[in-house]
This record gives sequence, C-alpha cells and structure tokens, in this order.
Amino acid sequence: MADRRGAEERERQASADASFDKNSITPPVGAPTKVENFVSEFPFEMTEADLRRGQTMYNAVCAECHGGAGFANGKIPERGFLRPPSYHTDPAGKEKDWSTLSPKDGKPLYSALDAGYSRGFYRWGQKVALKDAPVGYFFQVITLGYGAMGSHDVQLKQPEDRWRVIAYIRTLQFSQAVADADLSPEARAKLNKPSEPKKSGEAHK
Repeated sequence: MADRRGAEERERQASADASFDKNSITPPVGAPTKVENFVSEFPFEMTEADLRRGQTMYNAVCAECHGGAGFANGKIPERGFLRPPSYHTDPAGKEKDWSTLSPKDGKPLYSALDAGYSRGFYRWGQKVALKDAPVGYFFQVITLGYGAMGSHDVQLKQPEDRWRVIAYIRTLQFSQAVADADLSPEARAKLNKPSEPKKSGEAHK
C-alpha cells in the first residue's frame, strides 16, 4: 500500500512539474534564477594538495551517487534510487536527464532536459550546463541539498573541504572535455597506444 501511495505521489509531482509556471510564484531566497547570483571563483587558491584532498572527500562522500568520474552512475542509483545529473554533457545531445523522463514509458513529462545540465537552474527557466555553472551554485547545493540530495554540511563539515570537492569536480569535467590537440605529445602517445592483450593467467596474479 505504501509503495502504491509513493508511486501516486511521484505521479502527482510529475504532473505538477509538467504544468509548473515559474512566473506564478515568488522564487524562494537563494533560488537559482540567475547565474550571476552565485560566486564564480574559489575563495582560495587551489593547490595539488587541495585537489588530492578534494578527490579523497569526493570518493568518500559523493561517488556512491555521482559515480567515480561524475557520470551519475554510482552504486546508489544503480540500485534504483533517483540518479543525480551527470557532470558531463553529451556531445551528440542525445542523452537526457533521467529525472525529466517518465518512469512509465520513457516519454518526456515536459521538455526533457539534456544530460549534464543543472536541474535547479532549469526549474527556474535557465538552461545551464553543470560544466558552466558557477562554483557558488555547487557550494549551495552541497550545503543545503537539492531535490533527492540532502544537505551534506555534516559529511563535509569544513567549508574548505566543500570547495576542495568542487575543485575536484571541475577536474573531472575538464578531463572529459580536453581536445587531443591540447594534450602533450606524451599524453597523446599514451592515448593512441593500442592496449596489449593480457597474457594467459595474468588476471589472476
């Protein structure tokens, strides 16, 4: 019975989202209505040590939902929970944000959002790729939560650690968007080097 009520509530919410008019209500304080409302620079210079700390904290706190590389394919959504948005856009523009699709038949509930875009900005009429979203927006979401993601101000108690995690997320985004021509000759050689087949029994070592 509880499962049926939950499904009915999700369907009711989906219908509400379908008819949502951002001009019909006053945005709450802090709503992501404009990109320029958020800071776009980190409050301190990031060092390699900061990025390593951010990587450690990301892997411990964020990867179970957002995935190790930020593609929203962590173990928690893998088990049926709502997927977070991917940190990466689809170059072909074919992948859509799962939460904007009907769970029944895959048809859009409303204009389906492309993968890799902010759900928060989209709700208020702005289409902003997460790779272009200001770092202050990430800080707000980590601190206050958004949608199915609760506040993580306990898991990341030190504000500096939240900034370090955001800096590491930026490195994940950059890692998926670097053109081959921008790589060093050594990196290009590694990228284009064919993988060698494993020798018999090597996988068991």
